[in-house]
Parts: sequence; C-alpha cells; structure tokens
Amino acid sequence: MILTLSNASPLNSLYLARDGRVQFKVETKIASSSKTSTRISKVSCAGLRPKVAGTGDCDSEIVGPKDVFTHMADIEYNAQLSPVLRYQGRDINTEDYFRRETWGECGRHRIFTGPDGREYRWLMSTCTPELIVNDKAKTLAARFNRPDRGSATKSQQASLKIFPPGEFMVETILVTLLYIEMEQVRHRKRMVHTSVFKRHLLESGISKPRSMARKNLELKSRQLNATMRLCSSL
Repeated sequence: MILTLSNASPLNSLYLARDGRVQFKVETKIASSSKTSTRISKVSCAGLRPKVAGTGDCDSEIVGPKDVFTHMADIEYNAQLSPVLRYQGRDINTEDYFRRETWGECGRHRIFTGPDGREYRWLMSTCTPELIVNDKAKTLAARFNRPDRGSATKSQQASLKIFPPGEFMVETILVTLLYIEMEQVRHRKRMVHTSVFKRHLLESGISKPRSMARKNLELKSRQLNATMRLCSSL
C-alpha cells in the first residue's frame, strides 16, 4: 500500500491512494511560541457521491470528489510538557506510549506496542524513517520516503509505503509517523540552536564583559527562536 503526499511535509498534507482519492488529511498549526498541534482526519464514506443517484454505494464510480473528513487523532506539543496524543478516545502521554532507544542520525529510535500486542520500532538511523517489527527478524512494516528533489526527471513526491505486515494498522502507522516526524523537527531545531548558541558564547565571551555577553546571548537566543518559528516548514 502506498499513500502519496500532496506536499513535501508530512505534517501538512493530504494523503492519497493510488487512484488519487484522498484518504487522510494532516494539518499542523503553531498556536504560540511554545504550543503546536497536529490534527489527523480521515475521509468518510459519506464524502463520495455515487455515479447512480440514490444507490448509496460507496464503491460506485464517483462523478467528483466531495471530501468529508472525520476527526481521527490529535498530537499536542508543549515546550514545558511531554507531547500528548489524543487517539481512539484516549489522552495518551507519549512518554508512556513510546519507549526510547539508542540514538540514530536523526534522533532516538522509538518503540511502541501495536494493536496486535507486538512491539514495533521506528528507526531513526537515517532521515528516511522505517518501521520494523521489534524482533530478531526485524520485518519491515512501513517506510516514509521524502521527496526526491535531486532527480533529473520529475521530482518524486513524498510517500508513505506500508508493507503487508503493517497493512492491518494503517492509522496507527500514520499517527506514530507524525509524532516521530515532529520529534525530528524539534531535534534539528535543538541542534541548530545549540550550535549557534555555542558560537555566540565563544564570540561574546572573548570581546565583552561577562554580564554584557550574557545579555547579548539571551537577546540573540530570543531572536533565533523567533526566526526559526517564522522559517519553520510546518
């Protein structure tokens, strides 16, 4: 199963099936400097118009889309608290739902328990997240492919490929992917912030008194945070 994204960012995109029909919609909004929320919706059967009026058959050929979405899940981020996942009628603390493992190039691996009671692991070894069954076989369940902008041909769109072992839990895969994607975004921002902060520390500490250097560092840190929010790709 392959879901193609309408945008490069999985955090703000429509997810389309092979036939072009929208399956999911994801919207991420920045409420304030410390709060961000991601809403996941899925298309409902009522959103498709049957070719023959009055049949009510959702499998009928459609004349045109009339997408009606139903709310599926929310992920809320707060700079002061652990992210909260609202899914299947529950408020889930992500610190309880996910178990962190060793570091990869793009963050720490995350392990969660699927609907079948088995453990699954999102690998963060590369910036192409892969979901595997957390056992000795390490069977691949899903992979998120980012857009290929360097191709000589038409740019490849971002896509979420779900393999047979993961097809029974498509919604769970999407929700957990969006969580680890936001964690990657936050990880990259922290890395940039730390690097710039250290450079300012060295530069300011050499040429200025400590109190003045500290004030300049605080100001530059606030400016950097504001710039990063404005330049965010969300």
